[in-house]
Amino acid sequence: MTLNPKKIAALTALGILLIVGAALWLFVFERAPEETPAEEPAETGVAETEEADQDETAEKENDTEKEEPEYPGNRANILLLGFDERGLSDAIVIISYDIETFETAFIAIKRDTYVDFQTWSPKGEGHSALGWASYVGMGYGGDDYRGGARYMAETIEELLGIRITSYAGITFDGFVELIDSLGGVKLEVDPRFAERNTDPLTPGHRLLSGEEALIFARHRQDPRIPEPGSQSEDGDRVRRNQQLLHAAFERCRDLSTDELLDIYEQMEDQIHTNMERWDLLTLANIFYNKDPELIDKVVLPGEHETVYEEKLGEEIEYYFLNEEESAELLQELGLK
Repeated sequence: MTLNPKKIAALTALGILLIVGAALWLFVFERAPEETPAEEPAETGVAETEEADQDETAEKENDTEKEEPEYPGNRANILLLGFDERGLSDAIVIISYDIETFETAFIAIKRDTYVDFQTWSPKGEGHSALGWASYVGMGYGGDDYRGGARYMAETIEELLGIRITSYAGITFDGFVELIDSLGGVKLEVDPRFAERNTDPLTPGHRLLSGEEALIFARHRQDPRIPEPGSQSEDGDRVRRNQQLLHAAFERCRDLSTDELLDIYEQMEDQIHTNMERWDLLTLANIFYNKDPELIDKVVLPGEHETVYEEKLGEEIEYYFLNEEESAELLQELGLK
């Protein structure tokens, strides 16, 4: 397919929105958003330690004596984030590609991954999950989304020993608005979606609205709707979200250049990124010319464990990365 520069720019800009929006649900192995710890962090000490923590963060950033690891020079690693209403990262995905061969991988990191080196909250208060990094970078719940994405990128670099070359994030509500702006997406809805106790969907080959697409993407039980090749509810959701992402891109192909540019202008305040034009054009090339089945999709390995947080007085479930297996996987994918 040959595209003029104007259409490439429009498709790419909208493509970034689609990718980040889909990241909210593409790798859905997390708990529901309302189950994240401490709905009001200020009451449990996070905001109270803001000034001290920011000083510690600044000291760490100014530490020039720390030896920098060597990174592969042939990879671009783009961090994609889906922000919830508080500014926590509800979805964390790295799109990594080889700048010469364009071999591509999606690496999902669970939002409740334990960060033992965090300095944003005293230990024992229940805020050691990776998802809190963006909240801290925003100014402890402010509106500096780029700052939140930047601090998340820095935290992941230290956590995994890799280099993040750029980042992009989208607010939680942006996904629904985006699908509606596209005029909906066409998907095959399983008859069992009509059996849902709440918000049932009409089965068949349907044009779904943003809200309907959200229901399709996030369905877990009530009842379970198995997808071919899946052995679990999480696997079902991953496959449905892959279908949704594909349908959204197909819808983009059907729209004119002016329509795409209009949608991007409407959605521009929903995306927060430091990506350069070259990154955008490269992603356009990857996602419009590469078979999605050839893109590796992985989740960093680890195990969930329950930790009693003494100051909070509650048990919190964290995801502890298997550092050795994660390092081996990242090396196999070319990130290390």
